[in-house]
Amino acid sequence: MISSPESELINLLKKAGMAHHKYQTRQLEGARNQDWPAWYADYLLEGGIAELLQTSPAPEQLAQFLTDLHASYSALSEKEQLEMDWPSYYAPKLIKHFQTGDHA
Repeated sequence: MISSPESELINLLKKAGMAHHKYQTRQLEGARNQDWPAWYADYLLEGGIAELLQTSPAPEQLAQFLTDLHASYSALSEKEQLEMDWPSYYAPKLIKHFQTGDHA
């Protein structure tokens, strides 16, 4: 199977989610990371999201868009969330947003 930037981004987001869970459990001793958007932005940038997006977003821009995506995903019904996990929801929106210049 040929991987696409979207499927690679989904995998990167899943890895970020697992790494963030470990970070919260081990480093924050189970406390909620209030600055999670910045943490994810840094992780994703270090993980190669710029290559997948074909652009290098500023960490602050990426963190803000992740915050926006979290809000829109949280607004979905429970049924919709069960049908599409958050990485699958975020990936195409990240690609569209940063490849079309919607972030400017």
